[in-house]
Amino acid sequence: VKLLLLSIFPVIFLVYISVMMLNEMGELNESAKGIYDKQLIPLVELKRISDLLTDEIVDQVSLSQAGLAKAGDAAESLKNAQVMFNEKWLSYKKGEKSAEEIEIITLIDQQAEIASKEISRIEEKLTKMAKIFKSGDVNGKLGRDIKSLYTVSEPVKHSLFSLVQLKTKLAEYEMNNISRRYDDNIKNLFYTLASILIVLALIISVIYRSIRKPINELKETIESIAVSSDLTIPIPIN
Repeated sequence: VKLLLLSIFPVIFLVYISVMMLNEMGELNESAKGIYDKQLIPLVELKRISDLLTDEIVDQVSLSQAGLAKAGDAAESLKNAQVMFNEKWLSYKKGEKSAEEIEIITLIDQQAEIASKEISRIEEKLTKMAKIFKSGDVNGKLGRDIKSLYTVSEPVKHSLFSLVQLKTKLAEYEMNNISRRYDDNIKNLFYTLASILIVLALIISVIYRSIRKPINELKETIESIAVSSDLTIPIPIN
């Protein structure tokens, strides 16, 4: 029974360690997935939000100023881009955010409100100009509006970039944390296997001695009987 218990102990310990390692690896996998969902996907959304300011709003006004886009089309593009900007920004703000993120988000809300008023003003101006100029050509008539648009949109873009940097920093920190936990697990696994090997060596030594001792005693008894021809010598039975 003792030998059986000694043999089962390292097996049970190894199974326990294996289960613990699998659980830890599962947690690491979930953490990595969390980085993708909480840090990397939002980075893509922030890029799209920033592009709405540059590609869809500022560029449209610039195209109208250059005579490459009609006033009515530019007004409609501004309106749609502003709606998309607000929807994506509101969607981004949902969920748990760090204190640093909240601080930047609050700043962007303030800056975006100012930019929104200016965009709405330019949109109304383009709509009126589309009615005045039937061709829709407003070439050279939006110089001051482009300047004011840049003035209010650049702070938003700068704050969005700061938010991207923060998200990148957070993602890097979490990845380093996962890497450190993984390295620790590998070390713990190595130490555990080494401990198991030592325990197994001790168990084998105990088993060997427990078997070898009665065999030696039996051998000595048989040799004594052979030499003395005394059949009354007791045979040791353990």
